[in-house]
Amino acid sequence: MKKNFLVLALVILSFGAYSQKIEIQNASNYSRNKEIDKAVDCIERATTNEETKNDCKAWYLKGKILLQLDDMYSMVKMAKEGMTEKEYNKALAPFNPIDQGSPLTPETSKNIKNSDGTKTKKATYIYDVTAYFKDGKLIEATEPSNGKYLDFYKPSILDCAVEAFDKAIKIGTEEEFVNESYTLLKNLENRYYNQAVNYYNAKQFLDAARSFERTNFIAEKYFNSPSAENKAYAEECYRYQVVEDLKNGDTITALKNIAEGLEKYPDNVSLMLQEAQIYLERGENEKVIDKLEKVTKIDDSNPTLYFIIGQSYANLNNEEKAIDAYKKVLEMEPNHFETNYNLASVYFNKGTDLYEQANSLPFDAPEEQYQKLIDESTEWFEKAVPYLEIAADKAPEDLVILQALRSVYTRLKRNDDAIRITNQMKEIQAKEAE
Repeated sequence: MKKNFLVLALVILSFGAYSQKIEIQNASNYSRNKEIDKAVDCIERATTNEETKNDCKAWYLKGKILLQLDDMYSMVKMAKEGMTEKEYNKALAPFNPIDQGSPLTPETSKNIKNSDGTKTKKATYIYDVTAYFKDGKLIEATEPSNGKYLDFYKPSILDCAVEAFDKAIKIGTEEEFVNESYTLLKNLENRYYNQAVNYYNAKQFLDAARSFERTNFIAEKYFNSPSAENKAYAEECYRYQVVEDLKNGDTITALKNIAEGLEKYPDNVSLMLQEAQIYLERGENEKVIDKLEKVTKIDDSNPTLYFIIGQSYANLNNEEKAIDAYKKVLEMEPNHFETNYNLASVYFNKGTDLYEQANSLPFDAPEEQYQKLIDESTEWFEKAVPYLEIAADKAPEDLVILQALRSVYTRLKRNDDAIRITNQMKEIQAKEAE
């Protein structure tokens, strides 16, 4: 009796293992017949069952079926209301299993009579994707799962497909399925790249960045061929997204996206500059300086960095550090208009401040105190002259700059130069009056 029980138990165990192998075969058959909803259910049971959860073929099939599932959902996404059938067939060309690039024609097509006497054409494609046309125009497209797997597979169907192929490769017990997994991973690399381009063209830059990143992940991990170009595209997508955020006046989201980008690409100078610009416009000069001085440790040859640092120190009335920063810009670009003007402004404003202090002294203040302030103001005005002259040379009709230059010449008792600038200003004003 005991012997019979043992035999029966072995038969039951054997049948259990066999039944799970049947799930793998069923999944394969459903996949071949493009019955994806059924294929997904079978392969999920197979890859979660103790008997087959380490089966190389099962994980390869899961990855393959998930690619088909992604195709099914993508075909529905391609549907745009108002398309003609010809236009929709052409849009589905990438999913043509026989000749990618050629329009995908329906497997079946029939007219349905509506209650109002009109007719709707029902066209069914592979994966049971169904499109409905009325008066020759697309109304909607549906698929058999009603989107139920979109939330099931996280972070995305394609990401889960990568994980499935990776598992098949790691198990590695069947060379055929390991090799097929590598083949379909190369297909996935191309999918991610095409997805990235589509997101980019639609100005969905964060999605584009992540797809470029996934492209590079597969290329590097499985084929040892990372692309510096794709990495650069991903970085640029963050920059473009921030530009869009700022166009919409959303600095909070812009800063969030900058933070995400910098976490991945900590040496990205463009993102750092965008972040600094936001703080600059907010008047948060300390943050601007903190961010950009970190950037200069990465790139000390970028004059824009030092220009903004100079602006920020000037806003904090730290003339010494503002001057140092502006002078670093001029070491790289001696004729840079804005820097010459800003540096001249630092000297001019400081000179003006000292001059006003001197003239605000009490009537009985010591002469020495007055003269000391006047002498110091003169030194600052003299330092402003060469930079104001360069700025005036670059913008010869800018009355604000000319006014400042004339004021400095007058304070320095350079009367001939002051008269020359006055005449130049009169000529400009006369032209504007014409």
